[in-house]
Amino acid sequence: MLVRIHDLSLGGCLIEAPFNVEIGRRITLHLDLPGEGRLVVQAEIVRLRANYGFAVKFVDVDKDIRGRLERALERLLAVSPGEDWTLDGGLNGV
Repeated sequence: MLVRIHDLSLGGCLIEAPFNVEIGRRITLHLDLPGEGRLVVQAEIVRLRANYGFAVKFVDVDKDIRGRLERALERLLAVSPGEDWTLDGGLNGV
């Protein structure tokens, strides 16, 4: 299922999605990151945002994935510091 990703950080992100989910549920998130390609991370739903989507925290992130995420965030900050970015992503497990 395709979704939009907002507020990406090393710890998690906000997912814009047109469906309901449960806090505590584990999902697999596929992120298309600039310069790093597709990244697959496990995440746990930690907060719901009514009529918008939900926030997740990344869990069990290995060293390689974390490094790729750090590099992608550095690129995004260098190109558009202080701006919000929207990325495409996909979900499994919802």
